[in-house]
Amino acid sequence: FIDSLNLKELEVETNSYDYFTKIIALGKDDIRVELVNDQYSNKIKTLIWKDEKYTDINYLTEDARLKLNELSKPYKSYRAKIIDLASISEKYKNILDYKLGDTIVLISKGLKIKEEQR
Repeated sequence: FIDSLNLKELEVETNSYDYFTKIIALGKDDIRVELVNDQYSNKIKTLIWKDEKYTDINYLTEDARLKLNELSKPYKSYRAKIIDLASISEKYKNILDYKLGDTIVLISKGLKIKEEQR
C-alpha cells in the first residue's frame, strides 16, 4: 500500500517499553550464552531466558540470537485506510488483490515508512 496510490491514511503506534537489547540464555547443565543487539538503542535492557531442552551451546546461541533479533525491535502497530483498487478496477485485480493474513508492504514517503507487515 503506497500513499501515492492506494494508501489514504496511516497511523503508527509505537511502544519502546517492552523490548530487550541483551539476552542471557541458559540451557541444561549450566550452558550459558550472552548476546547483545543494540541496533535500535544502546541502552541495555536484559532478558534472562531459561530453557533446559538446550544441551548444545550452538543451538542455544542460534535460537537466542533469533529471539533477541525479534525482541530488540520496539513494538509498532499500524492502522491504515486504503482504497481497494483490486475490487474497483480490472486493471489492478491481479496486482493489488489481498486478503486477511497476507503479507503487505506499507510505503509512506511523508512518514518515511517502508515496512513489511502481516
